[in-house]
Amino acid sequence: RGNIEHLLPIVQSEQLPVTLYIATGHVESGQPYWFDKMVNHLQSPRVIDLDLRRFNMGQHRINDRRGPHNWAKIQKLLVAVKSLPADQCDPVADSILQQVPTPTPAVMTPLTPSEVAELSRCSNVILGAHTDGHEVLTKLSLDAARQSIEESVAKLKAWTGRSPKHFAYPAGYNNADLERLVEDMGFASAMGTEDGIWRPQHSRFCIPRISVGRYDHLDKFKVNALRK
Repeated sequence: RGNIEHLLPIVQSEQLPVTLYIATGHVESGQPYWFDKMVNHLQSPRVIDLDLRRFNMGQHRINDRRGPHNWAKIQKLLVAVKSLPADQCDPVADSILQQVPTPTPAVMTPLTPSEVAELSRCSNVILGAHTDGHEVLTKLSLDAARQSIEESVAKLKAWTGRSPKHFAYPAGYNNADLERLVEDMGFASAMGTEDGIWRPQHSRFCIPRISVGRYDHLDKFKVNALRK
C-alpha cells in the first residue's frame, strides 16, 4: 500500500516513470505476504531471540543493534526462509511470528484491487505481472508456473482493463525454461535480480538491476552504478 500512499505522490509531482509488478493473489485476499508479516513483527522495540533449530536454521538475535546492521540480519533471515521448499515457508514464518513478544502495528499491507486500478490510471505508472501467489517459479512445473502467471494477467486485466506486457520473477528466481515461457506468453520483458546495469548483451527476459536497500544513500548508489 506504500506504493499508493508514498510513491504515487512523488511519481506525480516529479513526473517519474515507474514500473510496479503486482502479485495479485495477496491483493485479492488482503493478506500480507509471509515475508511482509515477518518484517512487520521483527521491527519490534524489544530484542527478539528466535530459535529455529527444529527447522535446521539455528538461532537468531534481532534488534540487539539498530540501523543497517539490524536490517542486514533481517534480510539474511528472509533470504534463508525464501530458499526453503514452498510448503515450508509459511510454517517457518509462523514459528517466527509466534516468538515475537510484542509485534509492532502492521505497516507492510497489500494494495486493494481499486488501488491497483487507481495506480494504472497514472500516466507515469506501468503495471507488470508478478504471478498470482508470488511462488518461486523454479520450484514449480512449467505448467504450474504458467497457470500462476495467467491468473495474475487475468486479474490485472479485470481490475485495470489492460493486459500487462512486462513481468518480474518472484524473488528473481528464473532459468532458461522460464525465460522461454515468459517470452512465449507474449510479454515484452522480464525482470530478474542479477546485480548490474542492463546492457545490450542481456536478454529482455532476464533484465538485471541495481538494488536499493533501506539504508542505502545516494553516494552508495552512484558507486554501485559505476562498478557495474
